[in-house]
Amino acid sequence: MRIITTCAAFACLSLLSCKAKDPSIDGESDESTRKSIEELSKEFVSEEEKSLFGSALIAIAYGEKGLLAHIDKSEKELAEVWRKNLDGKTLSDVREMMKKIESSTSEKKEEMGDQVKTEKIRLGDSVTIDGVEIVFKKARIAPLPEAKQEGYLRYKLPEGAYLMIQVAITNKSETRIVSIQDPWEHTILRDDFDNAYISKSFSMNDAVSGKIEGRMRPGDAKEGFVFFESPLENASAFIMSGDPGFYKNNGDGTLDDLSDSKFELSFDRNEISE
Repeated sequence: MRIITTCAAFACLSLLSCKAKDPSIDGESDESTRKSIEELSKEFVSEEEKSLFGSALIAIAYGEKGLLAHIDKSEKELAEVWRKNLDGKTLSDVREMMKKIESSTSEKKEEMGDQVKTEKIRLGDSVTIDGVEIVFKKARIAPLPEAKQEGYLRYKLPEGAYLMIQVAITNKSETRIVSIQDPWEHTILRDDFDNAYISKSFSMNDAVSGKIEGRMRPGDAKEGFVFFESPLENASAFIMSGDPGFYKNNGDGTLDDLSDSKFELSFDRNEISE
């Protein structure tokens, strides 16, 4: 009887130990990486948490400079870096990185304070921030555009309809190369009920087209989208604001944020196509 009781107690302790185990990312293959990331993502409910989760994965996988540090790599090489650096990372590791990003963002906002200049525009208008011309062309609610997938890698396209703001940017500077990294990461949409929608950041596991990244030489132009979850159907007016992620690459592993002003885009429900 005593032996049975001891064994039962040991079994209970083992079970509790298993339950308490910190879930982690399995980077053995592309499929195992995708599935384990999907499992971790279930821990986060709000759009703000989901956005921070995606940013944290990118920071862990590619470092402080993000994809800019690996701009010369092929799709296959990027996937290998993604898997290798995320392999074994736990939920606690991801949460810790999320806290660092959130803290850094708050500090940046405090430092900028009242020095931030806000440029107010409508759809179709142009605004120039740090020598980069931005034109938010139109808004529509539709399924996400799928990226062209080549080779043996196959990623999953998130389902459902999203609000997509089509945007074109052009480097108007004659002397500056601008590095673009997740330019809409800190962009927020508010409706006329004061609901906030955080811009969506998609990872390597999402086959989404329209993300803008990389280096822009003078005269270079890029097009893409700013993504949000679909707003409430009875919301009639919207304001999208943010400080775009335009940087100067110092060549020593560091980046300087060039943005010293924000944009504020206003549009109405009747301007959104579906």
